[in-house]
Amino acid sequence: MRQTRSVCPVAEHLDLINAPFWQAFGPVLGTLLQDAGEGPLIDIGASTGTGLKTMANALPQHEIIAIEPSQALRAGLFARLSEDPALAERVTVLSATVQEAALPPRLGAVVGINMLGHLRPTERTALCGRAWPDGSAHGPLPCSPSSHRAAPNASRT
Repeated sequence: MRQTRSVCPVAEHLDLINAPFWQAFGPVLGTLLQDAGEGPLIDIGASTGTGLKTMANALPQHEIIAIEPSQALRAGLFARLSEDPALAERVTVLSATVQEAALPPRLGAVVGINMLGHLRPTERTALCGRAWPDGSAHGPLPCSPSSHRAAPNASRT
């Protein structure tokens, strides 16, 4: 498995850098998540947790699993969760890469904002196979290739 860097060189500024993206994409993500299936929502590369509130508001009954390998970004994520106890009750944070993370057998949706470029093509394919092992579409896979170009829905087909 490829080693990932645990330090984000812009971690202290990431929320400021991503604010315009989330202002535009947050409502789109909320709409896309209405197609989620049963099971928890997975936020791959959850960063500082900027998208968690959108996910939680869109699907108030779903558990959320936030996967974030960077210690610096998880510090921001835990700070965000400490400010919202109701959200913190619904979110499980995994200190792992998506390749290492244990996923539940059924997922409601997988969100991967600004992280697919960290995966090799074979790892992206493997991720879809792990997320939907029976090949059926249980929920959306909203992704974006970068914070400057929103790709509201990366299809699994």
